[in-house]
Amino acid sequence: MITKRWTKFSLSNVRSIDGGAFIRPVLGDMESAYNRFFAFARGGLFVGNPLNGEDISFVRLFDFYNFYAPIRVNALPIGGGILVAYNAHHDAVYQPKTEEEKLNATFTNMISGPSVLVYIVPPMVKIVGTFGARITSIEKVNGKLLIAANTTPNTGALVATPFDTGQRDIIVLDEKILQENPPATSFSFSLEYPSVTKQPFGGVPLEGYKNPRLILHLSRDNRLEIFEYDIKLPIDEAYSESFDVKKGRNVIDLSSFTGIVSFKIEEQDLKGKARIELR
Repeated sequence: MITKRWTKFSLSNVRSIDGGAFIRPVLGDMESAYNRFFAFARGGLFVGNPLNGEDISFVRLFDFYNFYAPIRVNALPIGGGILVAYNAHHDAVYQPKTEEEKLNATFTNMISGPSVLVYIVPPMVKIVGTFGARITSIEKVNGKLLIAANTTPNTGALVATPFDTGQRDIIVLDEKILQENPPATSFSFSLEYPSVTKQPFGGVPLEGYKNPRLILHLSRDNRLEIFEYDIKLPIDEAYSESFDVKKGRNVIDLSSFTGIVSFKIEEQDLKGKARIELR
């Protein structure tokens, strides 16, 4: 607006702060705060201010190798921070016909957890609400938060359902949820894709939880790396620890970790399953 021109910045050299790549970072809403931009995308968010000499960083958030993403919803500046939703089922392919549609149908119809409301106040990221298929709008009115929701995803013109199956709702919440303890929630997903790509997964905020844990059901002995990070500004690289995990059921206590945690499995496990419980 000042120079009357666009400036383009490449993301080709940007990696996640846990050392991994970001895959299909479909962009949701963007907000400006702390003299930086926050761009919310599938798998996490981009943060930075290259116009002020600060590189763009990618912070992994809720990356379960499906279409869980902050899509079809606005981000809301509130209390000096940003309130945003990561949706479980915002878009989906219905009755696929081509091979590409079948692949996208699998990707878009995997449900790994509830939709969550997340409050971004660096260095803290905090879950403040859990909801169903998707949150469609977030607004603030007279000290209340209005959360619009729907029970079904959006479908495109050529793959739309023959009738509107969604039930719409508006939930009225008090702003004090931003300061209260987070709600209990959990996420369940397959380890097939992250173990094949050998990339980190997860990116789950632990803020306010006393007994978080990761449960792994593995088909082979393996090694697990846990990355710990936050969104201190400017962004720092993650710290990591590695653990041996055995074939069968493994319960990993996450209470000694803080901030946000992501995970990486060393060897391929096509039958492996993971569950993250936040209590």
